[in-house]
Amino acid sequence: MFSGISYTYSQQVKDYEGFYGSVIYAFFKGIGLNCIIEDHTNIGRIDLTLQLREKLYVFEFKMAHHNESALQQIKTKKYYEKYMNEGKEIYLVGMILT
Repeated sequence: MFSGISYTYSQQVKDYEGFYGSVIYAFFKGIGLNCIIEDHTNIGRIDLTLQLREKLYVFEFKMAHHNESALQQIKTKKYYEKYMNEGKEIYLVGMILT
């Protein structure tokens, strides 16, 4: 799916994490998974939340040139706290994009 995106389009937006988040969101939605893009919390936005029956994944995307680690942002802003009372295993996923 990713290789099918035209290079002429991706050259214009390849430096923006939102592009990658949108592609991954479209992929998850396309295979029927429950996910939320730009999932608001009381102190920020989770780039992508993927909700499965017994598991939940909190994704943060960062371009390689950013100083802060994607995983560190999830931990610092405690994005996972929004879902701690749902009884699901929560996985934190930080993705560095180049």
